[in-house]
Amino acid sequence: MGRVVLNTAVGEFRYDRSLPADVTDPFPPPSPGPSRERLAVRLGCTAVAAGVSVVVFRDVVTEALPLLWPPTDPVSRWVGLVTVLAVSFLVLPGVVGTLVADRLYDAVQDSPDEAVEGRD
Repeated sequence: MGRVVLNTAVGEFRYDRSLPADVTDPFPPPSPGPSRERLAVRLGCTAVAAGVSVVVFRDVVTEALPLLWPPTDPVSRWVGLVTVLAVSFLVLPGVVGTLVADRLYDAVQDSPDEAVEGRD
């Protein structure tokens, strides 16, 4: 199978048979994504990073907790506080945890047998 090629300089159409159909397929098969083990390591590292951030910034957390419930007027200020806390204690640790987890997972996957044999 081929594809239709438009030469815009000349204004001509021609049928190109040089490429197989799977190369010109506009919808390639999806990739399966990361493995369950990698996702578990990411979740664990993210939880550790979130826990560390809560411990390090425990003064901020204890001062902010009374401000979270009940919502206060103006609501936009309350929504801003919730957004800042969610980014600080969920999103940023998620990014850091994912980066650390991927490095750790790749390091363990590259040489698990060498690391065990090297200790003996």
